[in-house]
Formats: sequence, structure tokens, C-alpha cells
Amino acid sequence: MDRSEFERRFVQCLERAALDASSHFGRPFKQPYVVDIQGLGGGIGLSIVAATDRLFLSQDQFFLVIDVGVWAIRDGAVAFFVRPSGHPPVSWDRTWDPEANGPFKVIVFEKLQDI
Repeated sequence: MDRSEFERRFVQCLERAALDASSHFGRPFKQPYVVDIQGLGGGIGLSIVAATDRLFLSQDQFFLVIDVGVWAIRDGAVAFFVRPSGHPPVSWDRTWDPEANGPFKVIVFEKLQDI
């Protein structure tokens, strides 16, 4: 799993999380997207590329789980909560969903944050 494929799957997860949030909240959540990383020293309002740089460990080591969900609208952008698990890194085949999403796990918040 190289970095570009990892980023492609990350974007797919963001889009899936936006669709799930749209269903839950009854409104569309479309780009632009920004990423708020919880853990890893944090990072608010990161681009997808910058977030991928923090989340991609190596071609053979990955976070076990990375939670992803829409949690706010900020300055017209959809803000995603992204939290990698604190587990030791694992190979792709030991991630949350190795057959499809790898470490990416969509979560849906009950309400949007007021930030």
C-alpha cells in the first residue's frame, strides 16, 4: 500500500462519512473539506494532503483504526474529526477492514460541534 493509494482510500472514507452525515442530518455535506486530527500532536483545518502526511506511516505499517466523521462546518468547509487509534502500528491485513477500507472507520456524530 503506497501513499497515493492510502490517500485515495482516505478520500473515499471522507466522502462516505459526508454521505452518512447527510443521511443523518438531512442536509448535504459537500467539498471543500478540512481535516481536524485528534492525537498525533493535533492539527485543525488541515488539507487532505497534509492530513495524509500525518496519517500515512509507511508502506507496511498503519494505524489499526482511524475514526473519521463530519463534526462541524467551519468557514464554509466541512470539518472532519479524524482520530487514529493509540494501538501499535500493524500491517494492512490487520487493520480495521483490510478488504476494503483498511484502518478507516466512519463514525456519525449525534450533533455538529459549534466551533
